[in-house]
Amino acid sequence: MTSQTPAPVDLEKLTALVETLNGADKLETMLSLLTTGLPGLLAADRCSVTLVSDDEKELTIYAPTGILEGITTETGERSDRTQVWRAIRSGELVVFEAQADGPGVEAQLHRAGLRSTALVPLILGSQRLGTINVSSLAPGRFRGAEQKTLHHVAYIVAGSIIQRRMLAAARKAAAVERERAMQLSVLNELATNLTACVRVDDVYRLVLGAVRQVMPKVRRAGFVRFNDELTEFAVVALFDGLISPFTETKPVAGTWLSEVIATGVPMCHSDFADGVHPELQFLAADGLTNGWSVPISQDHHVHGVLCLASTARLDGDVQSIGMISTIGQLMSVTMGRLLAQQHAEKALQTFIDDSPVFIMAVNEDGIVEKVSHYGAKTLGFDAAELLGQPFSCLHPHGYRVDAGLRLRVWARQGEDAMRSFEVMMLRGNGDYQWTRQSGRTVSGVHGKLLTLIACEDIAAVRKLTDELNHQVRHDSLTGLSNRVHFEERLQQVASAAATNGERYAVLFMDIDRFKAVNDSHGHAVGDNLLCEVARRIKSVVRSNDLVARIGGDEFQIVLRDLRELADAFKVADNLRLQLSQPLQLTHQELSIGVSIGVALSDGVNTGPAELIKRADTALYRAKELGRNNVQVFTESLTSRMSRRSLMEQELVRAIHNNELRLQLQPRFRTNDGAMVAVEALVRWQHPEHGLLGPNRFIPLAEESMLVGQITSWVLSQGIRQLGRLHEQWPHLRLGVNVSARELMVNGDLVPRVMGELQAQRMDPASLELEITETALFEDLDAGREVLTRLTDVGIQIALDDFGTGYASLSQLVALPIDTVKIDGSFVSALESDARARSITDTVAQLTANLGIHCVAEGVETPWQAAYLQKIPVDALQGYLLARPLWLDDLLRDGAALEVNSRRLLTGSDRPAAETGAASQGAATPSTQLTDR
Repeated sequence: MTSQTPAPVDLEKLTALVETLNGADKLETMLSLLTTGLPGLLAADRCSVTLVSDDEKELTIYAPTGILEGITTETGERSDRTQVWRAIRSGELVVFEAQADGPGVEAQLHRAGLRSTALVPLILGSQRLGTINVSSLAPGRFRGAEQKTLHHVAYIVAGSIIQRRMLAAARKAAAVERERAMQLSVLNELATNLTACVRVDDVYRLVLGAVRQVMPKVRRAGFVRFNDELTEFAVVALFDGLISPFTETKPVAGTWLSEVIATGVPMCHSDFADGVHPELQFLAADGLTNGWSVPISQDHHVHGVLCLASTARLDGDVQSIGMISTIGQLMSVTMGRLLAQQHAEKALQTFIDDSPVFIMAVNEDGIVEKVSHYGAKTLGFDAAELLGQPFSCLHPHGYRVDAGLRLRVWARQGEDAMRSFEVMMLRGNGDYQWTRQSGRTVSGVHGKLLTLIACEDIAAVRKLTDELNHQVRHDSLTGLSNRVHFEERLQQVASAAATNGERYAVLFMDIDRFKAVNDSHGHAVGDNLLCEVARRIKSVVRSNDLVARIGGDEFQIVLRDLRELADAFKVADNLRLQLSQPLQLTHQELSIGVSIGVALSDGVNTGPAELIKRADTALYRAKELGRNNVQVFTESLTSRMSRRSLMEQELVRAIHNNELRLQLQPRFRTNDGAMVAVEALVRWQHPEHGLLGPNRFIPLAEESMLVGQITSWVLSQGIRQLGRLHEQWPHLRLGVNVSARELMVNGDLVPRVMGELQAQRMDPASLELEITETALFEDLDAGREVLTRLTDVGIQIALDDFGTGYASLSQLVALPIDTVKIDGSFVSALESDARARSITDTVAQLTANLGIHCVAEGVETPWQAAYLQKIPVDALQGYLLARPLWLDDLLRDGAALEVNSRRLLTGSDRPAAETGAASQGAATPSTQLTDR
């Protein structure tokens, strides 16, 4: 039993435990290490992990250790009374003392004497995974530092669980892809081996062996052979030892084979026990339920039937049906070839000239002595033209030496042997065709040796083989190499480069916002877009470069024989420019951008896998910098990505550990210096790096989907602080920045904002949401809809950083904008840049004409303030008047800041009412900044 007094948390042990968890290769191992190590760290007596199912209907306890380590009865429980569900659904750490009449495991914990239990939720983002459960025999445990330790461990474990689940999913997808590649490889090998078959029994063996490999669902397979009249059949080949009642010859009539012969198409058997074909019910007795009968035919004549049986359904499996069809085609071609050879041999025995197969008899000197009229005709020759000609002359020049070698090989083998070769043969019109030559040496007249050579047209088989090989290595949509082929070729390029010192580069490219094209225009347009992108890429690169589509909208390119990095960058930038040109796709024109990462081999340390990884890192940097640009890998990118990943983890912790802070920067009315609004500026009180500004972490938050949580926190804290400010400044307005993701993607911005206002009983007119110009004009229609819903409930809208993005001044008329904030870059350039003054004057004049308030940001000098007063601009914000302040500082110094503002802007220390300004001018939302 452990001590009643909890020991302080040993940081070295905590660090060691975290390192041990991170090193675990499997989820089960990690959970076991956690529940074994955590009790020692916290001086606890029991530990386990409870995980919730994906549908949140079931709980399962994993790796329990310590007292009652065999408890598993909580599996499947979903009672809302249980403490585990309370912790999971609240997202908060729950500490409780088990009760004797408690639900689920709680009663067992009480009977075991465990008096203190802590349940810390495993939550990352919006994913609720389960809880870590720690119990102690001592009451009153798990407070203070121990709770922080549990939160820290829970964050790491939650991330590890998600990471391992994602890795498991990726491995599963890779396994499926490998299985598909294996299947196509087996079929490719089968096609090759079948072309070399000279015996029917070998065909049966090869086909059944391939079925066993590529179709694991098939439990039994066999081949049914017919007599020439198709009236009788027998099963001549089987695998897996099924005892068949058809080993003897049986009549075809009245069996399922009659239908297969009559239709000539594959037949699906959905239920062997259905009684439709009683002769197949013996399969059901062996546990088999359904299957296929695939006719093997040539020229509409059925030679036999390939029969497959399974315990799993095959009729709805598209991949299995495709395999069945392909194997049937290969077998039909081969069986047709072998039967043709058999007929040819029979015909040769009677009279070679009547053979339906192209057969030649070549003497020991290599001269053609006999040739079938049919065979000569298939090559476009008259039989008489070939008699007396050297056998080698029937081949292209490059194959004639090999033709003589083949004759010598055939002459040396025994008379019962037949060896085949695939070669090109000459046609009468001068063209060539692929044939398979099978030779056998026999004794001719007066003991003279003749080599009988059967030549068959294998163009169809070669075509099917080439197609299978192409499918394994190429993308079916664009025709480009796929990932498998790309990696093979890249390895070849790398090997050649290591030998001859060639430099090459890998480009990793994807289409910016491709998902939006699919969502807006449909997948058909998306497919057409991918094909056009592939075409343009090939038009830019050279013929010896390699282009591949590796999945989705991602492309990889290998540029060969480069002199320097600048060559690779030039090609990449040319690609970007070419793909930026409008694309005409099925009656509509689209414009896209692409992001490209470039990595150049150094000829020493960068293998293919490392180059792809580097190009991917550079691509990520290109996206991070706004997309539609080219970035080249540098060593600094690696360390930067590592730092970014670490900061993302720390930001998740910061949100949960309440490390965010809020500062308020006042805004002052130009005509009387009154403080009329404050802008909420979020800060991060980092435990190591101190106070960080939003530019250090908000972009990261937007990419990692954390920005919604930060926005909700700013709204809640800002509105709460505004309530305190209203005690002195009752008409003050709060400005809160809203990101592009919040505006366009989430879809819940309006109810979230209204929920915060209602929770704190705040007038919607007191809130001003600031939307950046760039964010709004990414999707103007969607932005207008959201802004209209916000203004309909009384919330004010400000267009921030105006002048730096895509907005047209005329577009302001169509948007529900209350305020325009001139970007500080224009304000800072007023004294030295006439263009900046012209833009600022135009914005002030246009907003005045439209009845929109105009605010200038970044005011830092008296000259700027005076100039902006003359335009006039309605309100000013900047360091000249007030820096961002904490709430308590603003409550203490706000009045003094107003006095200073009035002195600077009006030359008077008196309140606004005494200077002639309307003291109630800010009382209503429509006149908050100034009365015109």
